[in-house]
Amino acid sequence: MMDFKDLTHFAPAERAPKEVYNQDFRLLSDDRIVVEVLRSLPNIVLVLNEHRQVVYYNNALLSALGIDDGADILGMRPGEIINCIHSKETPSGCGTSVFCRYCGAVLAILAAIDGGSETRECRIRYKDEGKEAAMDLNVTASHTVLCNRAYVVFSINDVSDKKKRDVLEKIFFHDVLNTASSLHSAIDFIINSPDKSVQSEIIKLLPKISSRLLDEIRSQQNLLLAESGELKITITSIESKAIIMELIDEYQFVNSFEDKHVECDPQSYAVNFWSDHTLVKRVLVNMLKNATEASKHGESVTIGCEQTQAGFQFYVHNVGIMPEAVRMQVFNRSFSTKGNNRGIGTYSMKLLGENYLGAKVRFESQPGLGTKFYLSFEMDKVGHMPLV
Repeated sequence: MMDFKDLTHFAPAERAPKEVYNQDFRLLSDDRIVVEVLRSLPNIVLVLNEHRQVVYYNNALLSALGIDDGADILGMRPGEIINCIHSKETPSGCGTSVFCRYCGAVLAILAAIDGGSETRECRIRYKDEGKEAAMDLNVTASHTVLCNRAYVVFSINDVSDKKKRDVLEKIFFHDVLNTASSLHSAIDFIINSPDKSVQSEIIKLLPKISSRLLDEIRSQQNLLLAESGELKITITSIESKAIIMELIDEYQFVNSFEDKHVECDPQSYAVNFWSDHTLVKRVLVNMLKNATEASKHGESVTIGCEQTQAGFQFYVHNVGIMPEAVRMQVFNRSFSTKGNNRGIGTYSMKLLGENYLGAKVRFESQPGLGTKFYLSFEMDKVGHMPLV
C-alpha cells in the first residue's frame, strides 16, 4: 500500500477515489437548496472534501474557465484547476510542495478542515499558454455541513487588478516623486545659489536626473504592457561589461547607496550578445535594488557576468541570507518584506527576463554563499561572441 506521508512536504497527500467524490457530487446535486444558493453567488465557490478535492462547484467557476461541463474538475484540488506552477512540484499535487507551506489557499483550507473558518490572501503563479503569469486572490474557507456531511466551502475572489493597480501606483508615485524632487531641488539650487561655479556643476547633472525620471516612467509603462502581453522588444547588440558599468554609474548617481559599496566583479566575462538593452537593464536594476535594500550599512554588493556551460549569465550578489518564508515566495507578485503594496521588483524580473528575453531568472541563498540572483542566457537562444 502506498505511504502518502512520503509524498508530501506539507499538507496530506491522500486522495479519495473517483467513486467517492462522484458520490459526493451526486448527493449535493440532488439538494435543491445547495444548488440554488451556490448558483446565486457571484464569486467562484468550490465544495471540497476532507482531502481538499473538489466535489462540487458553481457556475462562476465554469464561466471563469470558459467551459460548459466541469466533470473533469471533480477530484482536483484548487491549485490544479488554476494550473499553479507548484501544483506540479510533487507527484501528489496541490498542497504538497515545500512552497505550499506559505500558500494562503492551502492554509485556509486546512484550518477549515479542522473545523474553523479563515480568510487569507493568496498569490498564485501559473502557466498560461506556456508563459508564467500571476494572480492575487482573496480566499475564504469555511467548515460546513451539507446533506449531513462535513465539507469545506471555498470561495475565491480575484483581486489581481486592484492589487496590481495599488502596487504600481505606490511604486510609481514613490520612485517618480523621489526623482522629480531631486530635479526640483537641483533647479531651485541653480536659481538661488550665488556661486556660479556650483551652478555650473549642478547644471551638468540635470540631464542625468531628467533621464532618470523618464526611465522611471517608461519602466512602469513597460511593466503594464508586459503583463498585458503587448510589450514590443527591440533587439540590439549589448556588451556585458559595458552594461554593468552603465548600471553602476547611473544607479549610484541616483541612490548614492548610502554607505553600501557596489562593484563590478573584475573577473567578469566580457561578451557581445543580442537582446533588448532596455529590458536587460531593467531586470538587472531590479536585482541591484533588491540586493542593496537587503544589505546592511557597510556591506558590499557585487554585479558581474560569467560563462556557463549553456551560455553566460549576469549575477548580483549580496552577503545576506533569505529566510525560508521569503525564498518560497520571492517571485510572487505583491509579495514583499518591505510592507504592503510592494513586491513588484522580483516579480518583474521573472516576467521580463523569462517571458520577453527568453532567459532564465533564478536565485540562490544559503550560508557561506549569501544571496545571488542570476539572469542566464543560453547559447542557442541569443547570438553572442566572447570579446578578446
